[in-house]
Parts: sequence; structure tokens; C-alpha cells
Amino acid sequence: MSAGRTGMAALMALPGVHRHVTSVAERTAEIARQIAPVQTGHYRESVHVVTTPTGAAVVADVEYATAVEADHGTLSHALHQT
Repeated sequence: MSAGRTGMAALMALPGVHRHVTSVAERTAEIARQIAPVQTGHYRESVHVVTTPTGAAVVADVEYATAVEADHGTLSHALHQT
């Protein structure tokens, strides 16, 4: 199992791969902000990309983000449009 993780880390360390993954994550975040339900705008404004040496993730970090995602599937829908 660790060999696979090591291999994935090596793959993600390649500048072109990491750049592409980050680009897809940024586009997904952009779409998520466009389609996010808005009452106060806090959820939409909290959508952003977190990068690490081995990848990137789109997150919404307001305390009620899980409830919004459960009701609307914003991040999931955005990923499918990327």
C-alpha cells in the first residue's frame, strides 16, 4: 500500500501533473461559487481550493457547509461540470 502512495506522491510531484490537478480544482471551485445557493453569501465565499504537495481539494469551510452540500450538492455538481 505504501508503494502506491509513494508512486502517487511522485506522480503529483511532477510540475505538469500538479499544475493540471490544481487547475481542475480551481475551475471546479469557480463553478461551485457560480451555482451555490445564496442567502447570506458566506457559503459561496467560503468555497476555495486547498493544495498540498500531493493534490488539491475544493472545500467550503463555513460551519454549515455539510448541510448545504447535503441539500444542494453544490461541490458535487460543480465537479461533474468540470
